[in-house]
Amino acid sequence: MRYCRLSHGTVGGFLKALLGSKLIGWGLVAAAVFVISQAASGPKKENKNTSAPTSQVESGVEESADSEVSRGGAVQSEKSVSSETVPVLTYHYISSYSGNDKVMKSLHTSATAFDGQMAYLKNNGYKVLSLDEVYKFINGGSFPGKKSVALTFNDGYSDFYKNAHPILAKYGFTAGVFIITNRPGEQGFVSWSQLKKISQKGYTIGSQSVSNPNLTKVASARAKEEAKISKADLEGELGIKIKYFAYPYGAHNSTLMSYLKSLGYWAGFTMDGINSSQENSIYAIPRKTVEGGISLSNFTELVK
Repeated sequence: MRYCRLSHGTVGGFLKALLGSKLIGWGLVAAAVFVISQAASGPKKENKNTSAPTSQVESGVEESADSEVSRGGAVQSEKSVSSETVPVLTYHYISSYSGNDKVMKSLHTSATAFDGQMAYLKNNGYKVLSLDEVYKFINGGSFPGKKSVALTFNDGYSDFYKNAHPILAKYGFTAGVFIITNRPGEQGFVSWSQLKKISQKGYTIGSQSVSNPNLTKVASARAKEEAKISKADLEGELGIKIKYFAYPYGAHNSTLMSYLKSLGYWAGFTMDGINSSQENSIYAIPRKTVEGGISLSNFTELVK
């Protein structure tokens, strides 16, 4: 329908004429006024957005707090993380200690006690994991099973070669051995030739720095060099790739973790005293210390 726009003067004159006519009643006058006013205002414009809801709630699409919603052009999604855990145990000396130093006593597990602990694992169906298997699990792999445990040895003492290795071989178990690289050949530590034999027998050799300082308390440049040089020393002497690092005393921070990554380490191990899980960073895999003199019942609690 085509409308004509009327001026205010034209509308006023037309109304005056209607009111003066005896032929038109007041009801018709009111109707005429409505029609004239609509004509005067012109055509009504089309609203092209009438079908769009004014909010998500009106459209029936209300965003929930945990829904996957595109934010900034990227869809947020969470990685599936296993809630299962694996105990990674740490030993130091596998030999007897008769002194009175409480710290040294806590670091010594007698060969007899160690044999009993390994017999418990074997007789109760435990699977002893390699460090590669631990890494694979922490990095998102499948859970290796409830009765899984890993064994590690710190510092590289000579009694690993003399006492621990024969017992591990007896039960068919593997282990990770972390080396302070300025110690091989010193009194009480493995020699390079013994270490090479250990490596050839399938044990995983890892670094524990050059001189075993608390890396969180030394200069940043030195901390990085301790990790870098020890890796190079082990690879040069043994002809193998060194993938794992044990933080001396378990002390670590985000800077050290980034150093390990930049130097080509696959993972770092702490001594946080809890089981490892996929919630841990691969550069901060926790371990539990097996203290010397603990009862077998206490050991069974460690591996749960």
